[in-house]
Amino acid sequence: MKIDKAIKEYLNHIVIHDPKSSRTVESYRRDLIKFENYLKEHDITDTEAIDLRLIQDFIDQCIQTLSVSSINQIKSAIKGLFGFLNFRYDLIDPTINLKVRKAEKRLPIYLSKDEINHIISGFNDHDLESIFEHCLFEVIYALGLRVSEAANLLTNQVNIDDGIVRIKGKGDKERMVPIPYD
Repeated sequence: MKIDKAIKEYLNHIVIHDPKSSRTVESYRRDLIKFENYLKEHDITDTEAIDLRLIQDFIDQCIQTLSVSSINQIKSAIKGLFGFLNFRYDLIDPTINLKVRKAEKRLPIYLSKDEINHIISGFNDHDLESIFEHCLFEVIYALGLRVSEAANLLTNQVNIDDGIVRIKGKGDKERMVPIPYD
């Protein structure tokens, strides 16, 4: 099977039958196109000509410029592609022995109460822009939001009467966060 056709079919599959977030699909698409371009440089256009050594050479090339998490994402995209081809077309999966290492979980870095109070005291509550920034900071801090979650927050996600905010987080997962009242 031609690699470009295989990639298109796999991406279509993960959109329709194995729903992944739009960000995951887009990053897999970018990573698989990088892989396809690497294969073209080596005059390989057919999936059956791809072996573990070739995949490992591609990954070794990526290691020079990318982080561990980016490398793991590339490995996951390639493993997903060949797992799909193995399942759908009974093609040999050259990624069987390709290991994806879990990235180390890092504890979040957080601010102390003194640092939070210092930031809050720095807002000028007589200037409209500063009032907005102060409010935004308080919402992010009080609700424990990621910046992207705050940026995408809509008014219909806030229920003042019940004291609940519906947050759409990573992977389009939704969680309910209570509004802290002082």
